[in-house]
Amino acid sequence: MKNGIRALTYILSAWISIKFASDYWVIGPVFGLTVVVWDSDHVSHFLSRKHILFVAISALIYALVLHIIMSEYWRFDIEILNDFFGTFSAGVITGSLLLPATHSLLLGSTKRTNAQASIALIVFFYLIILIGSLSAQLKLSIPFDIGDVVIAVWQAVYLACFFVKATTKACESSAFKRTRNQI
Repeated sequence: MKNGIRALTYILSAWISIKFASDYWVIGPVFGLTVVVWDSDHVSHFLSRKHILFVAISALIYALVLHIIMSEYWRFDIEILNDFFGTFSAGVITGSLLLPATHSLLLGSTKRTNAQASIALIVFFYLIILIGSLSAQLKLSIPFDIGDVVIAVWQAVYLACFFVKATTKACESSAFKRTRNQI
């Protein structure tokens, strides 16, 4: 039952987020509520102080992300540079750093999980952007909007990093440890 509710909240969150991506005060609270549902063992936990604060901060973080994206401070004439280093990327990276940090502070995840989630969110974002750029360069017709895919995958990766035990264990694999030790 719990997994069914989690899946339903993710699907609803992704759908609402895609539908209202340009609205400051929709995606932040909607995804924040989704995280609260995934974090809570019982309905009575939804209204805890830490969850209400998380939803409020999630709204503010998304407002900042959207402000960065809409401001177009880093606009490049070359489209591929714009895809990888423009304001859309800057906004997503900002959210990929701030929301996991907030999760760590308010909902009690470790700093290691926070760092792993941030890295995974940024890597998956750039993989999707790379696929979108390659398909545009090759003039392939794809039946979906890359921005919609970014939203849905970003939310799925976030939830998996913080709440799916198999994903957390995979992040702590020896390959990740080797990479970290080499740095």
